[in-house]
Amino acid sequence: MMSSQWQIFVEGLDDQAFLNGLLQHLIISNAHTSIIGGGVAKLPHVTNDIQRAYDAGRCIAIVLDANSDFASRYAEFEQQRKSLQLPIARFFLLPNNKDPGCLETLLAMMAVSTHRVVYDCFDQYETCLQNKSTPYNLPNHKARIYAYCEALGIETRASRREYVDSPYWNLNALSLEPLKQFLRGL
Repeated sequence: MMSSQWQIFVEGLDDQAFLNGLLQHLIISNAHTSIIGGGVAKLPHVTNDIQRAYDAGRCIAIVLDANSDFASRYAEFEQQRKSLQLPIARFFLLPNNKDPGCLETLLAMMAVSTHRVVYDCFDQYETCLQNKSTPYNLPNHKARIYAYCEALGIETRASRREYVDSPYWNLNALSLEPLKQFLRGL
């Protein structure tokens, strides 16, 4: 049985909604989430919040996006942790604590297989844009998730999205195992 109380700091509302849903799905009740308001660069802004949670007896965990370069993001976090002397016990970079990506990368991997056609169509749309003589910007990961939700008629605002018992998100996806193992270790 879990006894330590954990405070998990995440980047934003979207991450918080997702993580709260996953904690509920895993029946983990000893962890609570707080928002940093951004990535590693925003850690100095929540130093006092982290210290207060630690002083109140909570163990501290951080979950951030790895973005485009896992190794540099990890090094950036370690540098901030050391320079700010943050009492962080556990740290995880989305999507899987080893590859580049973000929450939306993980969500795309969790899309229920019967609805993967939405991503196939989006891939064709991006290919079409890439093959034009005019240089067009390709939609970001958030746009892909938004399109998935919009096509299925479900909540598009990530902070209000339901992940538990959803026919659109597979909380048993293999891609979620590294994060689940991290959370179960709290």
